[in-house]
Amino acid sequence: MQRMKMGVICTMMVVMMLSGVLAWGEPDPNDTMITWQEWRWCVAKPTSSEVALHDAIHFVCGKKAVDCSPITHGGACYFPRSLYNHASFVMNRYYQLHARNARVCNFRRAGMVTFSNPSQGSCHYDHA
Repeated sequence: MQRMKMGVICTMMVVMMLSGVLAWGEPDPNDTMITWQEWRWCVAKPTSSEVALHDAIHFVCGKKAVDCSPITHGGACYFPRSLYNHASFVMNRYYQLHARNARVCNFRRAGMVTFSNPSQGSCHYDHA
C-alpha cells in the first residue's frame, strides 16, 4: 500500500511539473532568464532516413522561411558536416520561428522535440 502511494505521488509530481503547475518562485518581470519550459529544440530523429532529412532541408530552406546560410560552406554550422546536423539546425530554426509548436517539428515524422541543447562548438541553435 505504501509503495502504491509513493508511485501515485511521484506520478502526480511529474504531471504537475510537465504542466507547469510547480513554479520556481514568483517570476521577476525584470528577469531575462528563460524558464525550463522554454528550453526546447527541434532536432532530426536519429532513425530518420536520408530522404526524410533532405526533404526537411528542402522544405525549410526552399521556402526561404529561415536563414539557412549557417549550414552552407563557411557558415557557423557547416561543421559538423552531416546531413543529420544540417537538418536538425534548419528544422529547429523553423520550429522556433513558429513559437515552438510541437506539430511544426513533425517534418513527416523525421523531427522530435528535445530539452537537450544540440548546439556544438560555434554552431548555436536558436531558442525562445
